[in-house]
Amino acid sequence: MYDFASVVASATESALVRPRPTIAAARRCGVAEVATVLVLLLGIGLRLWRPDLAQTNFDESNVGSLVAAWKYQGWLPLTGTVSSYDFRAGEGWPWFAAIGLQLSDDPYALIATGLLAGVAGLLACWWVARRWVGVWGGVAAALFHGTMFWCVLLERGAWQPVYLEAPMALCLDALLRLGVQRRPWALAVACGWLGLLVSVHYTALAFVLVVPLAIFYARDVLQVRHVVAAAIVGVLPLLPLLMFEVNPDVRFREILGLLSLSRGTSAFDLDTVTSTIQVSTTYGAAGLGGHAAAYIVDELGRWTSLSALGPALAAAGLVVGVVVWPRGATGWLIAAWTLAPIVAYLHHSAPVIFHYMFIEFTGMAMCVGVLGAWAAASGSRVWRLAVGAAIVASAAASALSLLVVLHALDQFDLSAGYGVPVAYTREAGEAARAVLPPGGMVLIGDDPHAGEVLRFGVGYRIPSRSFEDCREVPYAANAVYLLASEQTPGAQALEAAGAPLLARIPRPGGDAYRVYGPPSAPAALQSRPEPENPICQERAVWDSSA
Repeated sequence: MYDFASVVASATESALVRPRPTIAAARRCGVAEVATVLVLLLGIGLRLWRPDLAQTNFDESNVGSLVAAWKYQGWLPLTGTVSSYDFRAGEGWPWFAAIGLQLSDDPYALIATGLLAGVAGLLACWWVARRWVGVWGGVAAALFHGTMFWCVLLERGAWQPVYLEAPMALCLDALLRLGVQRRPWALAVACGWLGLLVSVHYTALAFVLVVPLAIFYARDVLQVRHVVAAAIVGVLPLLPLLMFEVNPDVRFREILGLLSLSRGTSAFDLDTVTSTIQVSTTYGAAGLGGHAAAYIVDELGRWTSLSALGPALAAAGLVVGVVVWPRGATGWLIAAWTLAPIVAYLHHSAPVIFHYMFIEFTGMAMCVGVLGAWAAASGSRVWRLAVGAAIVASAAASALSLLVVLHALDQFDLSAGYGVPVAYTREAGEAARAVLPPGGMVLIGDDPHAGEVLRFGVGYRIPSRSFEDCREVPYAANAVYLLASEQTPGAQALEAAGAPLLARIPRPGGDAYRVYGPPSAPAALQSRPEPENPICQERAVWDSSA
């Protein structure tokens, strides 16, 4: 007779033993990990390559002056820089910048803080996407975030929005912890990150709209103490600003100025939509070229059109996340985070500047991560190939476009667009300091905004002030002159007055910084206005009375 005992025994034993993962599954996991490493290395490499080409314009120099006042005069910055709408931002940016500038006055110390923040933003975006939408979702999100043209350009410098990227990803992570896992303590964490974001840039107020949705999903576990704790933690990062606002000489002037933007003539338009599309493509990249804009347009060619895949992929991922996968709280919270800035500023009384939508980088990357994860898990080779090819094509177009702009900085004068790379202003500052006599002053010939960049290059520890050398050249005993251009009337006036040329720092495009010693005949120091001078025309200093 046939013995069934051995069959039953083997079946029982096999049921007790966990099946080993298939070779195919292990191979897919290995491929995903390799892809993760390669994508992160690409994103980090784009950010760290050629730091000498980093942007350092007026805003960065201005925040450097706030840190210098803290460092040398003990003036703790309770607020940040003055915005284009004439009210002060929160203190977050100067405090981040102080991480490097408290250690050194070198402009590279500020750039280093921005580079670290940019790399942290990329890693945080990848980590959050991997946690919530899987390993392939992390790869897709990191590839999109790591190569997006305007995102990489931002994260190669130390401008204000770069310090938002990592806290935004961590704030979204806390809201997902709250809404999906129903962890009540995550409400306080999310509000703490929100307070920090607002202290850096007021546009982050839009993300407050996502908090009620997360609370709705976690309403069964939240108690009054959790809400009170969240309110306290959320206000803590804003305490320095509030201390400044309650000053009797201020009396909430800055906050009232911010609120006043909601009054007056308001408009309802799609500027937030068009700006979001722009920041996720290479649209507007030619404007960085200044005089070399035609070169940038020619070199980019059709890549600009190819970069339009970026917002299309993000929009597709948003729909997939809500309707198909992962749906529920995860899909809706990611969608709400992405849509919050667009919806919040659809109705506005002040113009929406496109860089305000830099706060969309994390949300769009998460949406692309959702799309990539869904395609990888769909079981359809067609979807995997189509979505994967689209993401790679968009990433390639953006990354190559960035390299075009950076390559142009070595050949052309992009000061009217991108600005002068930090290496040149730093070298000019070193040259001026090297010849400055004890107790002397550096007089900087440039327009007021660009002149602040050179003051930062010289170092705020050194006495300096700027003047418009298209109009006048002042005289000060024991001073050296640092001119931003050798093609202005100021350079001619100094040479006519017998000022010795001590240093010349050439820049791509044919112009150069010049450092002059004190003129031997200061009485002859006169600058004759030249309305046709191209440098002076660009500075827009001429009026009808000139």
